Amino acid sequence: LNPAPVPEEPLSMELLKKVTYLTPNQTEFSMIVGESDINRFLKEGPNAVVLTRGAEGVTLFDDEGKRKIPAFRAKAVDTVGAGDAFSGGFAASLAEGLPVEDALRFAQAAAAISVTRIGAQPSMPNRDEILELMESKE
Repeated sequence: LNPAPVPEEPLSMELLKKVTYLTPNQTEFSMIVGESDINRFLKEGPNAVVLTRGAEGVTLFDDEGKRKIPAFRAKAVDTVGAGDAFSGGFAASLAEGLPVEDALRFAQAAAAISVTRIGAQPSMPNRDEILELMESKE
């Protein structure tokens, strides 16, 4: 669940219990989680939280703890659509059976490419572009 934009009414724990991956950005994260302990939040709500932090990468919180996955460097010209590129890349990778950290790396590559282009739809990369970026950074 990408909670963007965060609704005025708080997301219910009943809904969040049904979520496997909650993918907020930093602002959304503080609005949803607030001052509560992330471990308690995970016990009562989603299975995992993927905190997206733009150029700083993502932080994954799950039952294995907290892990940071660095971002790909990109010269951003337009961030519209970056969240969509990330979400699509993450969902597609998970559906293909990739481990979560590999899926997050793929998603970040998709988002990194998208911010180098103007517009939401025109900025979406294809699989070959994503894999090429990933291979160039190995």
